[in-house]
This record gives sequence, structure tokens and C-alpha cells, in this order.
Amino acid sequence: MGADLYINKLEGFRTDDNVGYFRDAYNDSSVLNKLGLSWWQDVAPMRGDGGDMSVEKAKSFLELIKSKKSVLLSNIEGESKENKNWFQNHYNELKSFLEKAIKLKSSIGCSL
Repeated sequence: MGADLYINKLEGFRTDDNVGYFRDAYNDSSVLNKLGLSWWQDVAPMRGDGGDMSVEKAKSFLELIKSKKSVLLSNIEGESKENKNWFQNHYNELKSFLEKAIKLKSSIGCSL
């Protein structure tokens, strides 16, 4: 189980490199957890009635994760080099995903 996010304007255009899609697990490999955040407490309230996140809320989410980058770095300090790289890459994927949705002015489908 995990959080699945979709850029709505790219629905049906997903490719093997997961353009328009981001997934984060609900376990120790969760980048959101390493940022000191929760999909349920911090992200779920950003969704509208239909479960989608608006562009404005995506901007807020992006600023939130950027503000927590130091928390991520602190939380992965004791990890192996491989794990550090994985978390940093996954953080960058989430950041890029949000930036793409904002650039496209697309809401984000959130299955949490």
C-alpha cells in the first residue's frame, strides 16, 4: 500500500518512465516520512471534495517539502550511501512531479 499521485492532464499519457505519476510507500522507504510529514495528516487535508489536489494546493505542498529538505537530510544521516541516494532521488522525483503539475496547471489525483 502507498500513496499514488497522478497529474490529471497527463491521464492516459503515462509512459514507462512514469511521467505524470508518483508513488510513495507507507513504510520505512517513505520519503514523506523522512521529511517528517504524513500523507494522512499533512497531505490529505490539501485535497478537495473529489479527492484531487488543486494547483494552488500543489504549490503549497511543493513549498512544504522544500522547507523540510533539511529534515530529510538529517533523517537519512545514518543511512548507507545507497539509501541516502535513493531518498534524495525520490525527493527530487516528488519535487519534479509537483513542479510539472504546476507548470501544466493541472490538478493532481491523490489516492492515499
